[in-house]
Amino acid sequence: MRRNIGETPAFARVAQETTSAATSDAPAPAWLAARAFGFTILWSVSYYIVLAYMPTFLQQHVMLGRSEALWATTAGCSCW
Repeated sequence: MRRNIGETPAFARVAQETTSAATSDAPAPAWLAARAFGFTILWSVSYYIVLAYMPTFLQQHVMLGRSEALWATTAGCSCW
């Protein structure tokens, strides 16, 4: 029965306005995918630098011991 009954004019007008406003203001799906991909790369690289390289940097340049460098990195990752 629902298939055979038309929508009211007020509902059709609101649905048309909502559809036209949503399509004109919405970003393209490709742009959203590129943004998500870029964010993932940025997050992964920054996490890798802190987790893998920071203990080495702290040992070689700041002259911390191995355990101190690892604890500093652990504290940095837990506060992140």
